[in-house]
Amino acid sequence: MDLEKRNRKANDTIIHNVILSMGTAIIPVPMADILVLTTLQVRMLKELCDIYDRPYSKHVAQNIIASVAGNSLARLGASLIKTVPGIGTLIGGVSAIVLSGASTYAMGKVFVSNLEQGKNLEEIDINNAKEMYNQALEEGKTIAQELEKNTDVQNLPDSHPTPQTLEPDDKIQVLTLIKELANLHTQGILTTEEFTAKKQELLELI
Repeated sequence: MDLEKRNRKANDTIIHNVILSMGTAIIPVPMADILVLTTLQVRMLKELCDIYDRPYSKHVAQNIIASVAGNSLARLGASLIKTVPGIGTLIGGVSAIVLSGASTYAMGKVFVSNLEQGKNLEEIDINNAKEMYNQALEEGKTIAQELEKNTDVQNLPDSHPTPQTLEPDDKIQVLTLIKELANLHTQGILTTEEFTAKKQELLELI
């Protein structure tokens, strides 16, 4: 696979995981979504390593993510915001959904930039990665906002539309979200109580 095809596939992988990350904002338990978000980003890194034919280590991937973005506003803010009734906003009117997606986008860009250079995970400079992450975060917010607008991710789970007003495409999105939550439950990321509660809430929409 030539570099152009690799880059195109890597970008598609990042956008796919951005959308999944935005879905983590529907998890009602503060801080639980950070665990899910980290898991998604670790999985994204494995996919990117496969694309660029670089060796992968889950332990190293987790350490990089924790070092680069573990305490960033985009990760913690999207979770702590849930202590306020409903899904609120942070600085600049950015929602929890957008922050989750932006964090994954920025992390993906950090990895791709290093993998393009033929670096192994152990060779990534954490200080440079942090700087790159913060720069890419702004672009990630813009992209996540566009995705949120096009897919209506925020309004679907949080506005609680009635079954009579829910469109067929929205019902498919609800079922997709339930499937993703089920996968996370199977992996042990969500407890049975968390999964059951959110599943019931989503099923009531359809």
